[in-house]
Amino acid sequence: MLKRLLKEKSSKVLEQKINSYRFLINFKEKI
Repeated sequence: MLKRLLKEKSSKVLEQKINSYRFLINFKEKI
């Protein structure tokens, strides 16, 4: 149970990181 919770949390963080990276890439391409 605890491991699953940790896994979900880390995957959420990973998703946010990926989203922020994409945002940065898009931002650079626009300039």
